[in-house]
Amino acid sequence: IMLLHGTTVGWFTPTYAYLASDKSPFDKPLTIEDASWIGSMMGLGGMSCNLFIGIIMQRFGRKPVLICAAVPQIINWILIYFGNNVIYLYVARFLVGLSGGCAFVCLPVFLSEICDENLRGTLTSSVILNLCTGMLLGFLLGSYVPYKVLPCIIIIVPIVYLILIYFLPESPMFLLQTGKPEKAEESFNYYKNGSPDDPKIKAEFKIIQQECEALGIDQGPTCSDYCNPYSCFVYGLILTLILGHQMSGNFAMLVYAMPIFKQLGAELDIYVSVILLGVAQLLGVLVATIVVDRLGRRFLLLTTLLGMFLGECVIAGLKTFASKEFLEKNGWIGVATLFFIIFICSCGVNPVTFIAIVELLPVKILSLGTALSMATLNFTIFVALKIYPLELEHWGLSITMLISAGFCAVCAIILACLMPETRNKRMSV
Repeated sequence: IMLLHGTTVGWFTPTYAYLASDKSPFDKPLTIEDASWIGSMMGLGGMSCNLFIGIIMQRFGRKPVLICAAVPQIINWILIYFGNNVIYLYVARFLVGLSGGCAFVCLPVFLSEICDENLRGTLTSSVILNLCTGMLLGFLLGSYVPYKVLPCIIIIVPIVYLILIYFLPESPMFLLQTGKPEKAEESFNYYKNGSPDDPKIKAEFKIIQQECEALGIDQGPTCSDYCNPYSCFVYGLILTLILGHQMSGNFAMLVYAMPIFKQLGAELDIYVSVILLGVAQLLGVLVATIVVDRLGRRFLLLTTLLGMFLGECVIAGLKTFASKEFLEKNGWIGVATLFFIIFICSCGVNPVTFIAIVELLPVKILSLGTALSMATLNFTIFVALKIYPLELEHWGLSITMLISAGFCAVCAIILACLMPETRNKRMSV
């Protein structure tokens, strides 16, 4: 589902130039204002469903949410195929946000509940790895596959996904929470790929069951679980992580890569540049997947925020102080710096934020807490994608980069002072 979501998100970046041209299939070409709404509608879609998804996960489980995530994707590609004006695209991108809202809330929780502590970072990072692979695929398909042909191909993916996920068992933690220990043990054995008679696996399940009972997880969360000093501290850290993730320009630079490349004076073909940007992002997440369980969450977050800060300051400095002649002769410097920013962000800030959110939250409030966190994230996505093209248009690339660099610096300082390391934390405590 994340591969599909990434493809849908990435598709718009190269397609924007086509839709804004005289060859647009719509009744009129897209404007900057249209583009800002198209980009930001994903944030609105995700935000509108996040809290409801948390309640559904708490009541009905993780699997129904993962099934529901595919339905908006199917409708999205149908709307893209039949749409003849920008309203269709607004609705389609809103539905993409709904699908992403389901997946981003549910997948990190689901994966954290079914895997070992020493694999949790790697496996959760694979969510972002699939997202980034999908975005690169979207850049490629959006650049070279005709506008009306692509929906006919992509719509097959969510249908196959629905068939495959139907056979997966529910999370063992949710089954314990709802008082179904026998089914929970069956699910635990399935995800451990072990025999029901294996004494080691039976002992491990017994420990988790006892820890859950000691915490009263089977009785459900109370208001005091959500509103206590530690939970409020965690909310503050999560808000800082989210601001560092979105207001640093992480996602907006990818969605609006084409106007950024134009302002940087990229000599490469713009479509090729966008594809290379996707490659840089994918390589960064591959690095994160390999090292996240070795170096820890805190180290990766702080070093990559610092790297983004430096890269964005370099681009702002080039646009402010370099002469027009210098930029024309050395346009590769700004482009290479943008590649560096996307790569370094993907090594830490991009994937580790989602891992840290799940690991910071107390287990009793994990479902609704993750939903609330993703609602906040989607609100910042909406804000960032709405204002970023307007900032580029009215203030220029230099000021836009300095604002993003400022968020990187402030968030890095707060996390350096307050954030604990969460690597190898047990999800039943």
